[in-house]
Amino acid sequence: MPKQEEVEALVASAYQLNEQGKDQDALDVIERALSLQPDDEDLLELKSVFLWNVTAYRSPQTCLDFGNDCLAREVGSELYFRVWRARVLDIMGCRYDDGTPEVTDVDKCLTGIADLQRALELEPNLFSKAEEWGWVPLSWEEDFGGLRLLPEFPSKLIR
Repeated sequence: MPKQEEVEALVASAYQLNEQGKDQDALDVIERALSLQPDDEDLLELKSVFLWNVTAYRSPQTCLDFGNDCLAREVGSELYFRVWRARVLDIMGCRYDDGTPEVTDVDKCLTGIADLQRALELEPNLFSKAEEWGWVPLSWEEDFGGLRLLPEFPSKLIR
């Protein structure tokens, strides 16, 4: 089977596993697809979705390492990974008791805000881009609740 067909079959399988609630298995399948096409932007973004489902709250450092690696290697969409990493940093820099955010690590939150500011430089209409990614409704209050507590949070992202 040619490489592209194999990658497409793996992606289809990953989606099927995801629909069955088998996020770790889906992530493993995407890893296999990435071994065939390591810098494929769509595969990297798909990995981020499954990685988020598996580790974001249990092991956010794993997500942060992945985002850092993509940005450092300049693979995938810088815009996407800036916003995605900001979401991870919000989890790492804040505590949510009863849904109410509290900043616990200002440096992580400021790094997340810097990522959002860079994302706005890359795409001033970030809301429409988020819709393209399927982050709808992207709730700047829920996804970045802790970051919003700091005065440095970009006012353009508050509707």
